[in-house]
Amino acid sequence: MFVESRHRLSVFDLYYARLNTNMGTTSRSKPAWISKTVIFGATFGEQRAKKIVKAMHTPLEDGFLRNLARLFPVLPAIVIALLSQAPAFAESSEAPWQQGEHYDVIEPAIRVGPADEVIVTEFFRYGCPACYSFEAVMSPWKQSLPEGVKLQRSPAVWNSAMQLHAKAYFVAETLDVIDPIHLALFKALQVDRNPLNSEAAIRELFVTNGVKVEEFDKAFNAFGVNTLVRQADARSRAAKMTGTPELMVNGKYRISARKVGSHANMLKVADFLIQKELAAAG
Repeated sequence: MFVESRHRLSVFDLYYARLNTNMGTTSRSKPAWISKTVIFGATFGEQRAKKIVKAMHTPLEDGFLRNLARLFPVLPAIVIALLSQAPAFAESSEAPWQQGEHYDVIEPAIRVGPADEVIVTEFFRYGCPACYSFEAVMSPWKQSLPEGVKLQRSPAVWNSAMQLHAKAYFVAETLDVIDPIHLALFKALQVDRNPLNSEAAIRELFVTNGVKVEEFDKAFNAFGVNTLVRQADARSRAAKMTGTPELMVNGKYRISARKVGSHANMLKVADFLIQKELAAAG
């Protein structure tokens, strides 16, 4: 920012630097309504500018504007008031999550449910450690979904072992025991190192968790369960899923931790897209 002492910085440049430092970004747009010329082109020497930058290390709302006023008491109060509003305008100058950078658009879109609902699909697999960790943030987030939004879990089906585990998921869903069984399946593979590589092993897990043998056998071999497994496979292919865990919002957008950096950010992007879909629905 400082090259030689003859280079001088306006108040706007210094405040823009504060925005970038405080917000942790280098791409935020300057508020369009503030003009350098309007802010009277007041320029300062490098040494004084450095004092402002040093003042910037204090919290914005507590120290920056006060220190700016102390260093330059001739600044009109109206300019300080305008500058105090800049973060809000800067925040609104662009959407917080960008297509292509933070999420992908699925083309063509996939039909996932009734038109009057927003469906969030979670692609997962029981043999995935990251999916097991994701449950810690996913479960409470599910409880906070607004009216008209539903979570749909969709197990990945890439090979015969995953097909078996997907079948176990849909058996649990069919028998209405998904709450205890879902976590039990994760724990078996991730904690107990039980591969659950046979119908007998999965039956034992269900029975241990209170399901009758005959109920399990009937559901496990049901045409409806096999159909649900095939649909899950088709869904993941149509969504162009590349890994797990991933989220899909309303069959239109795909979110992965690889793009947003964390599981928590996956849910933030999902919230953003949910609101977008709700707004579009009116």
